[in-house]
Amino acid sequence: LQPSLGDIFFLTEFPRCQAALAEIDPGTGAAQRFELYWQGTELANGYLELRDPAAILSRHTLMAAARVNRGLPSIAFDSAFAEASALMPACSGVALGIDRLVMVWLEAKALSEVQLFPWPNH
Repeated sequence: LQPSLGDIFFLTEFPRCQAALAEIDPGTGAAQRFELYWQGTELANGYLELRDPAAILSRHTLMAAARVNRGLPSIAFDSAFAEASALMPACSGVALGIDRLVMVWLEAKALSEVQLFPWPNH
């Protein structure tokens, strides 16, 4: 998919299963998140922050079960985070990968070519 996206492309309308901690659009049922691609490389992603503690718990429960099914350790639920989320005003955020931006700018083929610090291969 990525190589065929063109110069600049915003990917939106993510399915509910890829919502993470993004709000769900009540009209479409899609996660209110996006990814920004430039020349086929993902540079940024962002979303409208989920602020409903019950929904956060529900998503955590599903994620924890999926981890256990894959043989990975479960992650404890952070109830303080969920409770604090309810106190936040409506907000959103974006994460921009500077390493990815440099990768595209320098026409590198892999992130390892532009990483400032060595990262072990997993």
